[in-house]
Amino acid sequence: MSTTPKSQKDLDIEIAQLEQDLIKLKRRRNMLSPVSQLPPELLTRIFYLSLRFIEADGLKRAEIHPEVTRLAITHVSHDWRTVGHESPELWSEIHVRDTTKMECLDFSRKMAKNLPLHAEAYNMINKDGIAGVRHIFQTETERLKGAALYGHIDVMRLLLQELKTCREVIEVLDIGISTKPFRTYPGFQEADTFFDLPKLKELTIYNWNTLLIPLSFQPFALVKFEIYFTVGPPATHIMHAFLACLRNVGPSLRYLKLVFGNHAIPQVFSLNDTVMPLIDMPRLEQLSLMSSSLGVVAALFTLIRLPSSVREIYLHQSVPDTVGNHIEEIATALQHGLAVLTSPQYLQIKIPHSHLLGAVEFVALRNPSVRGRHLIGTTHIEVVLSLLSSSRSQGTPCSDESRNLPIPSFHSHGWLYCQLQTIVIDLTLPLSFWRSIACIPPLMELRYRVTSLDDNFIQTLREAVEHGGRPFPSLTRIIPVFKGTELRWDINYARNLATQLSQVRAKDNMGIKRFEFLECSSAIDDTTRCLLQSVAKDVVWQLHTCFETPL
Repeated sequence: MSTTPKSQKDLDIEIAQLEQDLIKLKRRRNMLSPVSQLPPELLTRIFYLSLRFIEADGLKRAEIHPEVTRLAITHVSHDWRTVGHESPELWSEIHVRDTTKMECLDFSRKMAKNLPLHAEAYNMINKDGIAGVRHIFQTETERLKGAALYGHIDVMRLLLQELKTCREVIEVLDIGISTKPFRTYPGFQEADTFFDLPKLKELTIYNWNTLLIPLSFQPFALVKFEIYFTVGPPATHIMHAFLACLRNVGPSLRYLKLVFGNHAIPQVFSLNDTVMPLIDMPRLEQLSLMSSSLGVVAALFTLIRLPSSVREIYLHQSVPDTVGNHIEEIATALQHGLAVLTSPQYLQIKIPHSHLLGAVEFVALRNPSVRGRHLIGTTHIEVVLSLLSSSRSQGTPCSDESRNLPIPSFHSHGWLYCQLQTIVIDLTLPLSFWRSIACIPPLMELRYRVTSLDDNFIQTLREAVEHGGRPFPSLTRIIPVFKGTELRWDINYARNLATQLSQVRAKDNMGIKRFEFLECSSAIDDTTRCLLQSVAKDVVWQLHTCFETPL
């Protein structure tokens, strides 16, 4: 009887030892898998990116729970758990949701060790979410360097006051109002008053149109500023305070983005009624101005004094298709606002990537060069003009020929055209535009999309011949691109173009060095070949099958 318990104890010890040996064998087996051969530093980076790209599944930000992803990562294997627990950067971003437990927040704070923290909370609607954010504010008054807070305006008013406990350490702040819980935008309250954050470097304000920025707001280290007025029109005193803020932070800004929705904007933007001093931004590198409110982009762009070192400019103004003078305001604003810059050598005119109906995009590059397959320049300027019209809905397509594009009138001696060497045109433009670029003295290369047998380029050449003009005086390279593979008049177009150019050259000694006909549907014949070679030294006829026939 006395030996039985001892034998069971011995077996239990042996079983425990075998279980430990089995665990060791499994770990050795796991170490042989390819993913286990990755260095810990690379694994840490992959884990970190997995927290960033979980939005790829189509989930909204508020529906994502990164702490669940962290938990899954650290439970895959012993090695992954070790790497995860020894990587404080995986825990330095603290995500708060309405369902987040306080224990999870404290665990993340502990695992982040001494790294600076960034708190993120989206669409908070109940007291649990507010309590979690408040807990971070109160316990991390020294380490909290950044915060991204989005919620109902009543929630945000409470958290804005709580944020003051960390005002001396915050460097990055992203705050915004969730608009879904209410249909009408609330009015200004005393709680909607911002305060100074002396170490702030980046600030984003989204849809908080009642947030008043006082004169005391002067973060001298602010380099990035984004503000979105897209829900309702801000009051006049809000806009006055906003412009005063821009003047305060202008000297330090390197990136500025301003977005205005389709709402009536106070008269503070009317330069005819109000004389406002220019806003100096001597260090600005990137500027983005977008508005569906008439005149805002032109007014703001005219107010901002750009440095010659600015690298990227993006302007997007929507206008009614019945109001042409607002399109000209953009041209005037460009002429004055960009006078400090050297004129571009490259211009592309195309349909925007967003495929807005009734929209045109101008892309200008200063000092263009090729990097890989992309054309870049020391200064990149994009101007998108789109029409606001009830007749142009998203689901109603329109052809290029019937497209009423908002094309501003630029003069050949003006800033945009005076030094252009290359123009690329990817859509049908009116005859007035072709007449204006025909007068650009340095223009050497023209690439355009052909959509009709007698297009506006040929008509411009014909007009010049009839009136004795001197069109395209420096043009040496012409690249027509045919729109589709079903066009059967490409040969006739090439002959027509060669005939018009030969007549122009006869009057003005115009010499074309190279023809490139791209995406052609027809094989070239000997007669057409001879005609083209009588106008240009080099001719390329490229079929849409990518078969290129040098002549």
